[in-house]
Amino acid sequence: MHLIEEGEKCHRMLFEKAGDAIFIYDAEDKDKFSIVAANQAAANMYDYSVDDLLRLSVADLHVSDIAKKTPGFFRHVTEGNWVNQEITCRKKDGTLFSVEISGGSLVCKGHKYIVTFERDVTKRKETEKALQRAGQLKIVGDLAARLAHELKNSLAGVEASVEVLLSELVISDDHRSILLRMSQDMRRVELHIKDFLNFARPSRPQFSLVDIDSILDNAMGLSLENLPTEKKGTIKIVKKCDADLPKTVADPMQLHQVFVNLLINSVDSMPDGG
Repeated sequence: MHLIEEGEKCHRMLFEKAGDAIFIYDAEDKDKFSIVAANQAAANMYDYSVDDLLRLSVADLHVSDIAKKTPGFFRHVTEGNWVNQEITCRKKDGTLFSVEISGGSLVCKGHKYIVTFERDVTKRKETEKALQRAGQLKIVGDLAARLAHELKNSLAGVEASVEVLLSELVISDDHRSILLRMSQDMRRVELHIKDFLNFARPSRPQFSLVDIDSILDNAMGLSLENLPTEKKGTIKIVKKCDADLPKTVADPMQLHQVFVNLLINSVDSMPDGG
């Protein structure tokens, strides 16, 4: 008798201390399948107290396939089958979440019960989706990088041809103006391709002590040099920096790109100059 009592205490302790939610349903209450026992992990997962759970049935918690097919699901279990399934359940406040459930039959003193072990897999599913999304983005990034390289190579050939034409002595001013515009536009496209490549395959930052003022000067010079012909003379950049601006730790190339992007966006936002 002492051993039986000790065994019951041990089983009760395992039931109460288990990390997964454990439910015991009345298998003979076929209209409702009422909850007759639940551990603290079950209460925590559904945001109820244990006493509250004992006043509920399976339909109060399970809202997916199992709610619609509860009799069939539990009949399958009571026939001696162990069922593993992923379902959607509902917390006390109505929040839906994904649950991995395993269920089997249990007979105690001639009465039939169903015991289920349940685990919240919402975070795991979110992680799986995030990893899948990251893999898809990597593939897109690789394809984008290849396309950008192809465009860059083709653009280099066109730009070289334009430079050859510009070096010709016999060329009208109108034609020279058109070729110069083409050259400027191609440099602008090259900058966008470079941005695209940096976005598709960002390099690891190389931090060092940098002079922000000089980086900004270089970015301004590059931006002014690549202004569209129709905007030359209509855009004015006013630079006001502290004369004692200290050096700071940053990646000089990335910081330069930030300034260039800001300046290009500013130019694009002023079609009439400013």
